[in-house]
Amino acid sequence: MITNEFLKEYELDTIEEYYEYIINSKALGLSVLAREMFNKLSEEQKLKFFGWAEAAYYYDAHDCDEMSELQNLINYFKN
Repeated sequence: MITNEFLKEYELDTIEEYYEYIINSKALGLSVLAREMFNKLSEEQKLKFFGWAEAAYYYDAHDCDEMSELQNLINYFKN
């Protein structure tokens, strides 16, 4: 579970900044780091992460390709 104290250690102000850190780590090819960070989230935080990712990156998904990208993200972290 990510606490406010934990966020301060990373010099982050919000859990959303932590989520962005996860996405950026994955995008930079730092898959081990991204998965380690994701696994530190509580189950509730993991669900919120996917909701945040959908709102931040796929909110305007009108075609199957964009929705597939969201599903790929979910599969990436769930496996």
